Amino acid sequence: MTCERVTASLHDYLAHTLSPKERTLVGEHILHCPSCARVTSEYEIIVRTAHTLAPPLPPSDVEQRLREALAKVIREHAGRPAGMSTRPA
Repeated sequence: MTCERVTASLHDYLAHTLSPKERTLVGEHILHCPSCARVTSEYEIIVRTAHTLAPPLPPSDVEQRLREALAKVIREHAGRPAGMSTRPA
């Protein structure tokens, strides 16, 4: 197991989604590689911290912009028979 493979597998390792064999190989590498142990520890802190953050709020004008976009689409399609598309064939 290389440091590059451990780094690439780190998310899955911490999420417990690796196969048992891969999980063992990554875990053994982390136990014996100070650099990967440090990266794993830092990554765990980042993930834990990220989970404490509030989800981002949409812009305050998002509802109005969506309503305007929907109204525009409705106006553009008004009077067309059902099933007609504005896309070129």
